[in-house]
Amino acid sequence: MDTPENSQEPSACIEDKQDAVQCAPEPPKGPAAKLAAFFRMLLCEPSPILDSPEDRRRDRQYLLPCIIGLFGLLVGLSFFYFLAVVLEIGEYISPLGNVILGLLPYQFFTFWACVLGLIPLMRREGAIKAFDILSPMPPLKSLFISVLKLLLLMYPLVFIINHISEWICTALSIPFTEQMIPMLGKDAGLSFWIFAAISSVVIAPVAEEVMIRLVLFRAIRGLIPIWATLLSTLAFTLMHGGTPQYWPSLFLIGLFLIRARRIMGLQCSILLHSTYNLIAFVFILIQLFFE
Repeated sequence: MDTPENSQEPSACIEDKQDAVQCAPEPPKGPAAKLAAFFRMLLCEPSPILDSPEDRRRDRQYLLPCIIGLFGLLVGLSFFYFLAVVLEIGEYISPLGNVILGLLPYQFFTFWACVLGLIPLMRREGAIKAFDILSPMPPLKSLFISVLKLLLLMYPLVFIINHISEWICTALSIPFTEQMIPMLGKDAGLSFWIFAAISSVVIAPVAEEVMIRLVLFRAIRGLIPIWATLLSTLAFTLMHGGTPQYWPSLFLIGLFLIRARRIMGLQCSILLHSTYNLIAFVFILIQLFFE
């Protein structure tokens, strides 16, 4: 019969001096458990820098930029609908004009509305803190290494998920929606591709990270913290609504971008977003002009 003196505690538990038992989590076993642990890290693992109590107390300050940004989105979508559907202006303008028209709702109206809403916060705290830019800046080497690690993990997963999604769409006879840049760029000139490159690699990463990973994420976390990651990532996915066959991979990309922001601030998520778009843009060029 075991007595308190000779009984042994489980190896994962350690009794402290106050007789409180602290149980260390066992490492995940099996592929399913490891996959669940991986997504739990992407979704929930806090950052000691960006998820501190002080940081969370500031979340509700992003409600105003979020509301103004949503108003800008409503205006932008209405303006786009009027031009594209009512006036059918897309039939009369160049491919470059169509790209600019497609950017209006989000990269222009919504983004600048969010920036307008951030002005009071920038006046109180400064632009660097308002935009979640780490100060002092981390070494560029550390920043690039962090982005490279995330990219090497993210890109194979995105590649696999895209192929599975395309296979399902083909099996179910679901029509594919072609991406805007490859569709419009087949017969476009050099100016189109220069602007498309700037838009994909610079404009979109900056605008979308400010709108989604900063303003929307923090506004939701200020109200319902448990849903901030999922809802902001869902918004990022639906923002690219013209290509539903890529929604699963877009959702995964959104999770990685949230993780990048937690690792080294908004500059890390912008750099990861920009690098991913650059690789995708190069593949589009290869597919259109060299195959």
